[in-house]
Amino acid sequence: MRTPIGKLDEALVCRRYPLAHLLPGWYFRLEEESPGHYVAEGMDLWGRLVSISGGEDVLTQAVESARMINQCLSHESASRQSCLP
Repeated sequence: MRTPIGKLDEALVCRRYPLAHLLPGWYFRLEEESPGHYVAEGMDLWGRLVSISGGEDVLTQAVESARMINQCLSHESASRQSCLP
């Protein structure tokens, strides 16, 4: 039996992921783990996560990954078929 997933509290998500306005509905954070090595993470209000580690362009890559998730979800709701593996 599936349990419905509730929408998360936006204020709580913003505290953990303070970079808003990069992609509607998504919140991001960027941390430098060691010199020149970064981790970018993003979360939407339904708990979907993206995480990229590497060089300086990781935030751009994380935003693009989140954008692809949004596109897939739009496609899925239109066709009722999953586009994720």
